[in-house]
Order: sequence, then C-alpha cells, then structure tokens
Amino acid sequence: MADPLSFTASIIALLQLSSTVLRYLVDVKDASADRKSLIREISATRGILSTLKETLDDARVSDETWSATVRSLEDPDGPLHVLTTTLQQLTTTLQGSGLTTGIKKAANSIRWPFKQNEVEKILRVIEHQKSTLSLALENDHIVISREIRNNTEAIRDDVAGLSREFAAAQLDGKTDAEVSCSSKSGLF
Repeated sequence: MADPLSFTASIIALLQLSSTVLRYLVDVKDASADRKSLIREISATRGILSTLKETLDDARVSDETWSATVRSLEDPDGPLHVLTTTLQQLTTTLQGSGLTTGIKKAANSIRWPFKQNEVEKILRVIEHQKSTLSLALENDHIVISREIRNNTEAIRDDVAGLSREFAAAQLDGKTDAEVSCSSKSGLF
C-alpha cells in the first residue's frame, strides 16, 4: 500500500498531466464534439483528483484511518495508473499530430488524430476510472463519518455520566447542608 505522501505525489503528477492534455485539446481544430467530450470528462476527473488531494493535504500523515480503498487506487491496475497511461497516450498522439515547424505551426492548429470509436473507448476508460475514484472518495468519507459517529457517541456517554455524577454530587451536597442545618438547630 502506498503512503499518503506517495499518493499525493501521484495525484499531483496526474493533475499536471491532465492539464497538459487539456492544453492540447484546446488547440485542436475540426473535432468539436469529441474534443468537448474529452475536455468535459478530463475536467470532471481533475475535480475528483483535486478533492482527493485536498483530503490528503488536510489529513495527518501518521493517521491510520486511511481507507484501504483510497490507498488501493495506486495499485498497478488502479485508476491512478490507468489514467496516467491513458493521458500519456493522449498526450503522445496529440503531440505527434501537431505541426511543429515555425510558420506551419503558427498557421495551423493541431488536426484531430482520433476516429470516433477511439474517442469513445478513451472516454469509457476515463469515465470508469473517474467512477472508481468517486467511489473510493465516498468510501473514505463513510469511514470518517463512522469515526465521527463513534467519537460523538463516546462524548455523549461521557457527558451523560458526568451529568449523573453532578446530580449525585448536588444531592449529596444538599443532604449534607440539610444535616448541617439540622445539627446546628439542635434537632439531632
């Protein structure tokens, strides 16, 4: 299992890679529907990755409450590696399709190098990984919610115990005061 710092580094690298892909997609010419779909999916995935990163940034590194699901995201077949591979392939293809020499580069945008079925396959891969990341984040939130509930129940039990002890102490104090008043008045 990966430690939180390694996991954070993987997420940061993936966020940077997705930014690179998005920059290339913005430069694409003549592929509006496919390009928009990819931009939308990659942007949504970036949002989830950013949330995961923020969750890690807010947590203590030594905290053992890390969800096994969240930590498993970095497994060799996990969504972080699959997304990295997919985005690297997109970057390579988009870079290779661009015109890289002087005037031609300035005159032309990158041409769309994908067929529609290729884009659909890429979208399915990204959507699946995004869903897995969302589920892992939800699972981590469930673990944290259970911990909060357990801590709240313990606090409630402590407060109830203290309240009973306080009531008993008040009753004892009242009884002691009555005994003291009674003994001073000569009734005993």
